Amino acid sequence: MRTASQLAVYETYEDLYGRKSTLDELIADVGQFTQKSILWVCGVIVSGMQLWNRIDAQPRMSLARSSDSTLIAHSICA
Repeated sequence: MRTASQLAVYETYEDLYGRKSTLDELIADVGQFTQKSILWVCGVIVSGMQLWNRIDAQPRMSLARSSDSTLIAHSICA
């Protein structure tokens, strides 16, 4: 069963605040999270991008490859 893709809007820091953020601001914002949670989010993003790139070509193989990335990220965080 196929479901429709959901679209999302991405607003940049510059769109919201009218200026680009500095590296120090980025470090301060990201610094409130644990390394484990940052790695997990990055793993999920990579997996989603890999699935998106192969959405119609051999879906089972794409899922298996993407799952490997998530498992690797999860094992690093453990």
